[in-house]
Amino acid sequence: MIDMEMTKMTREQVEAWRAGWERVNRRQLAELRRMSLRTKIEKAEMLFQLAQNLKLRHAIDDPEIVAVRKRWVKLKRHYENTKST
Repeated sequence: MIDMEMTKMTREQVEAWRAGWERVNRRQLAELRRMSLRTKIEKAEMLFQLAQNLKLRHAIDDPEIVAVRKRWVKLKRHYENTKST
């Protein structure tokens, strides 16, 4: 059981915690910007495969899912066309 009295943070601790995560987020964003499109697509594909292997399901007709799939198809076609030229 967690003692709630022990989990309270001071304002300074909260601000330090937030500042730390802001640094982490900036670093991750910088890494993503340096990453090639191919690597980004490969990482996304790995996530899709993981979700499939874990049998995670989604509504096929969900408008957000449909829109995302259309964007991925467009990106994939563009990438494949520029790769072959």
